[in-house]
Amino acid sequence: MPKLIDVANYANVSISTASKALNNSPEISKETANRVMKAARELNYIFDRDNGRTIGIIAPEAIGNDYSVLVHNIQNILFRSGYLTLIGFSNFSTVEEIKLMQMFVEKNVDGIIMVRLGSESSAVELEKLKKKSDIAIIQIVLPTEGNNIAAVYDGYIVDEEHGIYIALEYLKELGHEKIVFITESLSKSRAGFFLDSAKKLDLNVSDSDVFMGVERFELGGYLRMKEVLQRKELPTAVFASYDNMAIGAMRAIKEAGLEVPGNISVVGFDAIQAARYLPISLTTVGVPFEKLAKISAESLLGRLKTSNLSSIIHVTLKPDLYVRDSTSAIKTMRAK
Repeated sequence: MPKLIDVANYANVSISTASKALNNSPEISKETANRVMKAARELNYIFDRDNGRTIGIIAPEAIGNDYSVLVHNIQNILFRSGYLTLIGFSNFSTVEEIKLMQMFVEKNVDGIIMVRLGSESSAVELEKLKKKSDIAIIQIVLPTEGNNIAAVYDGYIVDEEHGIYIALEYLKELGHEKIVFITESLSKSRAGFFLDSAKKLDLNVSDSDVFMGVERFELGGYLRMKEVLQRKELPTAVFASYDNMAIGAMRAIKEAGLEVPGNISVVGFDAIQAARYLPISLTTVGVPFEKLAKISAESLLGRLKTSNLSSIIHVTLKPDLYVRDSTSAIKTMRAK
């Protein structure tokens, strides 16, 4: 079955132009419209004419607190602006991320907001797409697989290394030197940022201070903390790859008869809303996902309203540190 891209290629126009021609848009000249219609007839292309106003959203998953908040807030903003949304999840796969992007283009969406993993291959595919279509795309790069941002589309990248650095700097100011990092395989890039930042701060941290497993969220944090507690000499602080893992770690610390932050300080990442409402409110770093949703959705809406915007905008977002009750100055060195 022929697709919209086949019609566009046959008529030697962009996908967006082909779509507008099939929708009888006044923006398209009669000559171009006739050429597109002729291509559609010859290819036996069946076009479901509608009024558009649909946005595609691509995210790694929906079960993570951060991504669900991000997608929910983006969808709300777009809905209030009169757009329906199609949502696809890449399952942390660059291949699926690219496939979803291509499917949304075929569905003739007006624009796409992509929460990208930052891979080079995904950025290359976006560069290729730009040559075929003038669809509006906003990138949100969370550097799971790199910091690669496609130069041809607007994008926002979260400087996670900066967030980890300022949290470690804060722990060092409190007197902490024995610091471990707990993480899981899908957020292992943050472990690298942890080791690099610790080195810059002259903290005595090594690969053995990183505890990684396949379990995720609170369970992952709980199990990794159990492993940490088997050490002969306990750390004075634990940095969790994200807030949900920090919550699980705090549970394991309590079960061991230890106190947060009296015995062990705990820091998370992502600044989820629940972090401030825990019995022991969680110190965390991050760019609030409500803010990220707002600026990305508004950027896309701006592109859709003003098609002649020529300059591409790339913005690096610096996470903030939110100091709460789960961290305190070190009092004594504690051994198991």
